Amino acid sequence: MKAIVRPGPYVCAEWDLGGLPAWLLNEPGLQLRLADPRFLEPAKAWMKKIGGLMAPLSVPNGGPLLMMQIENEAGFPKSEKVYMEELQKALRAGGYSGTVFTCDPSAEKVLRAGSLPGVLQAANFRDGAELAFKRLEAVSSNQPNFTAEFRLGWFELWGMPRQVVDTNRKLADFEWMMRTGASFNLYMFHGGTTRGLWTGSKVASRIFPITDCHDWLAPWDESGRPPALGSSGSQRPIARIETRKNPGALK
Repeated sequence: MKAIVRPGPYVCAEWDLGGLPAWLLNEPGLQLRLADPRFLEPAKAWMKKIGGLMAPLSVPNGGPLLMMQIENEAGFPKSEKVYMEELQKALRAGGYSGTVFTCDPSAEKVLRAGSLPGVLQAANFRDGAELAFKRLEAVSSNQPNFTAEFRLGWFELWGMPRQVVDTNRKLADFEWMMRTGASFNLYMFHGGTTRGLWTGSKVASRIFPITDCHDWLAPWDESGRPPALGSSGSQRPIARIETRKNPGALK
């Protein structure tokens, strides 16, 4: 099985502080995910270590690792290319020589802010695949259409209504990407569970904690089984694609 690794140091993934340790917030004036030496130097050490661990598994060395991501959506809400470039250098210094990429939401200004010269870029989106890839082409031409996160659903918040997804729109995007040969990752295919108090929060009129289910309407449910189609609660757009072509596929 081939693999793509997205090691951070900030991973997002609806984890508390994107997986960064909470004690960083006690450091006066510390600038996270920027070229502040107090953050950058440990981040570089992390990437160098990961580069060394992943190098033997990479495609250039005959392994299954296709590519590695540099940071995660660093063009949003702000970007500092020096920070991104230093992380890439650290990954290479660790010995990793394979393909690297960046990813950002599919707004053109965000894609532009998060890009690096000569580095493959992914556009993340919930719907509107054709438009998303047109924006990606405007920023990073002469590269494959690639999304690291084709989002089947969205995270849900404690105390808020369940999400509703337009299955037909998801089907249309999925089929368009299949027809045009785009490279995509279903986010999520199997989301699993974020245990304990590790989930993040959304700040609106107040703090809304994210639920610990990272299912996101995935075709493989939180418990690791195909979901029952037609059950109350959430729709399963990609599971419906499979059953439309083969009615017995998930029975």
